[in-house]
Amino acid sequence: MWPGADAPTRTEVVAALRGAFGDGVEVVDELESQTDDILWNAVIQIPTIASRIIVWAEAAKPVSETGLDDPALADCKWVVGAELVLSNDAPLRDFSNAIRLLAGLADDIPAVFDANTGQWHLRQSLELSFLAADAEPPDEVLWVIHAVTGGDRLGAETVWLYTAGLWRCGRPELEMLEVPRRHVESAVAMINAVAGIALEEPLPPAGRPFEIGSGLSVVLQPWREVVPYLERTAHGSMADRGLQPDGEQTETPDNPMGGVRAVICGPQPVGAYKPIWTWPREAIERIEGDDGTLYQTRSATRRQHRLAQRMLPDFAVAIASLLHDGVDLESDAAPGFFAKVGFRAGDGDDPDHEHLWFRLVQLDGPRMEGLLLNPPQLLKDMAPGERRWFDQEQVSWWHVAVGDTGFGPESTEAMTEAVDAYRREHGGPP
Repeated sequence: MWPGADAPTRTEVVAALRGAFGDGVEVVDELESQTDDILWNAVIQIPTIASRIIVWAEAAKPVSETGLDDPALADCKWVVGAELVLSNDAPLRDFSNAIRLLAGLADDIPAVFDANTGQWHLRQSLELSFLAADAEPPDEVLWVIHAVTGGDRLGAETVWLYTAGLWRCGRPELEMLEVPRRHVESAVAMINAVAGIALEEPLPPAGRPFEIGSGLSVVLQPWREVVPYLERTAHGSMADRGLQPDGEQTETPDNPMGGVRAVICGPQPVGAYKPIWTWPREAIERIEGDDGTLYQTRSATRRQHRLAQRMLPDFAVAIASLLHDGVDLESDAAPGFFAKVGFRAGDGDDPDHEHLWFRLVQLDGPRMEGLLLNPPQLLKDMAPGERRWFDQEQVSWWHVAVGDTGFGPESTEAMTEAVDAYRREHGGPP
C-alpha cells in the first residue's frame, strides 16, 4: 500500500529498489499496460531472487471491508504490486525477499497484502518478521489454513481444514476432513507441521506411513481417493466443492478445490466391509494427551532459538527474583519455568540435535539446572526425572506458567508483570 497522495512512478520505485538492493537491480523490460487501471509495468531482476519480477502500480481499492482499523492504510490511494515465481528449493527465502522488496520501498509503507492467501502484513509485523537485521519469518507465512463448518454447537460439528498457499511453493495443498471441532487446534498444528516438513524434504509416496513426530505416523492420500466416499452433505464433499461426482471440473481455473491436493489421514483405513481413509485420530489424541510431539523444521527451530535467546535475559531475571525470595521452583504451587534445550545427538560438522523440555530449578550465572520432562528419542543416556545442568545458550524456547496463564518469549512484558504480582502476593518485594 503506497502512502501519500501522489501516484508512484516507475522511476522512483526502481530508484528505491536500487537503494535497498544495490546496482544489481536491472529493469529487463517495460510492458504495455493492458488496462486503464494499471499505471505502468516493469520486469525487474534482483540479485536476491532467482525469478524475474513483474512490478506495477495501480489505484488502490477501498480497504474498509477488510476490518483493519488503520487510518494510514485507509488513506492509501495507490498500490505497488509484485508478481514472481517462488523457487521450489527455497520458497520462503524468495517470498521473504519479495515482501522486503515492497515493504522497503519507503519507511512509511503501512502494509503489504499477500493476494494468494489473503493475509495482511502490517507495519509492526513487517518490521519484526521481515525488515529487522536478524528477522526470519515463520514457515507459516507461506500459507493459511481455512476451516469450514456449520452450526455453533461446539463439539457437535465436524470441520474441513485445508491450506491455501502451498501450491505456489511447488507442494500439494493439504487437507484434513471430518475433524471433530474439539480437535481442531491440534489438527491445525499437525497440518502446519506436515507443511513445514514438505518445505524441507520430499513427501513420501501416497499411502505410505511416515513419522511427523515422536511416535506419530500419518499417510497422505490424493483427495480423489478420499473425498468421493464422503456423504454428499459433508463439508469438503464433491458437492461442497462444487464438483461433479466424476471430478471432471477439478481442473477448471475458477475452482481451486481440485488439482493437486493431499489429505492427511490415519496410517490405516477404517472399517471392515468398506475401509475408508479418515482423519488421523490416534496421532491427534496422542498430541493432546502429551504422549506425542510433532517434529519441527530446521528453520522453525532456528527462528525459535533466535527469539528465545533474544528474550532470555527477562526469563533469567524472573527465575532469579523468585530464587532470591526463597521460592522452591520444584513446588507445584510455584510458577513453572520450562526450557526446551538442545543437545548434540551425533558427531561431525553438522550433527543432529535433540531438543528436550526441562522444568528449571536452579540458576548459576550462565548455567541453568532443570528436571528432564520428556523421554529422549536419540539421547539414550538421559531419562525423565533426572537433574541436569546446561548452558543458557542451549535454550531454544522457553515457557512460564503462572497459575493458569502461560507466557513465552513473545510475551515477556506480561510474564514479568505476572511474576512480580506473584511475588507481592507471597511476601516478596513490593
